[in-house]
Amino acid sequence: MRMILVSILAVLFLAACSAARPLDFSSARGFCNTDRIGDADDDGGSCKDQIDICGEYFDPLAAGVKDRAACLEHCQATYDGMFHKFAADPCRAAAIMARDYCEQYCRGAYK
Repeated sequence: MRMILVSILAVLFLAACSAARPLDFSSARGFCNTDRIGDADDDGGSCKDQIDICGEYFDPLAAGVKDRAACLEHCQATYDGMFHKFAADPCRAAAIMARDYCEQYCRGAYK
């Protein structure tokens, strides 16, 4: 019980810190690649394609985009392209999470 409480407090602290500071490119991509959806010990519930999914979001952004609107448009277009591919797959959650990190990066990097 104590460990759960400590974990919850740590997550809340990290959320508060990230809300105060924009998410830079390398952090956004790193979180996307390592923030695992599902558990590796479950029956196929984790996404085996997570790094590839994150690459589809972040590889094109590495060269930069002209503005926030273009960046956010890229995030949504990438998700739209993945929606049906991962509709009934554990990777759908990874695609949503990657879109969220992508959008968070865009909102912080482009004013």
